[in-house]
Amino acid sequence: MPCIRFSGQQPESCELLRQVLGGLRPGASYALRWEARTRGIASPTGIEWSITGSAGALAATEDWSKGEMTFRPHTDHATLELVYRRPEGQVRTDGQLNLRQVTISSPE
Repeated sequence: MPCIRFSGQQPESCELLRQVLGGLRPGASYALRWEARTRGIASPTGIEWSITGSAGALAATEDWSKGEMTFRPHTDHATLELVYRRPEGQVRTDGQLNLRQVTISSPE
């Protein structure tokens, strides 16, 4: 289970995770699903998944919560990123993010 800790010293915007996905069908619909929980992170978190122009924000919650987003790749590969962007008007995040059950499936 990945644990990402924020010290409050990270850049205003940064990449947390990156994975290149291959074997995709261009134009097909895919679902990215995950479970996440946060400790000490305010809402909005500024943390989101990003892939092929689609984005899915992670909620601030101390209990495990499920998230989902859909995307359609333009080619047979795409880069999935988890990014942090400091929300306007907030100080930099100082807390923890836990992830589990991150999966990608084709609902078609």
